[in-house]
Amino acid sequence: VGGGLNSQAGYTLSVDEPVIVDDLRTEERFDGPPLLHDHNVVSGLSVIIRGEDGRRFGVLGAHTAVRRAFRPHDVHFLQSVAHVLASAVARNYYRERQTMLVRELTHRMKNNMAVIHSLARQSGRDATSVEDYIRSFEGRLSAIETAHQLLTDSDGTGASINRLVELVAGSQVADGRVDRSIEDVQLDPSGAQTMSLVLYELMTNAVKYGAFSTGHGRVAIDGR
Repeated sequence: VGGGLNSQAGYTLSVDEPVIVDDLRTEERFDGPPLLHDHNVVSGLSVIIRGEDGRRFGVLGAHTAVRRAFRPHDVHFLQSVAHVLASAVARNYYRERQTMLVRELTHRMKNNMAVIHSLARQSGRDATSVEDYIRSFEGRLSAIETAHQLLTDSDGTGASINRLVELVAGSQVADGRVDRSIEDVQLDPSGAQTMSLVLYELMTNAVKYGAFSTGHGRVAIDGR
């Protein structure tokens, strides 16, 4: 049946409590849907199917073609059945959500493994020794971990670019040697991962060949 105010189900949702109908033919609160009239319904009652978190999954109704005065114990019985239905709906909802989360986790894991393979190959091309390879690979991996940690702290909603710069830069040099002036924005997971690697490469170049290679230089990072 429809959820509009002209139906008993819709009216039940609107008042947010059980509704008892003594005689649908003389009912003034709502007209009643064609389904009930087509089945010559006279009396009935309806309750909300409500989850433990207060979410309303729908309405459960019981109707009869013979006039009947429903009592509170009838409402309680129907409400008990509604609770059972709500538990079943909730279990199904969380099962579907769990399946979706597993799929998302699998997708992200594949992406992460692809990134790690890429980091390993890139570090191998740049390395001059095994020690240099390990140091380069671990540095890049640490930058990725920093981005993931920021995303985890925000429940995956985004990572502050200002905080990301602070952490990645601070992992290679004392923070006092980096001047930051950045308009902060929130990076999505892909953007945070990419930016962490870009920052790491820039900082590495500065350590090897630029301002930090002299032992007393400074770097200014401006972001707009």
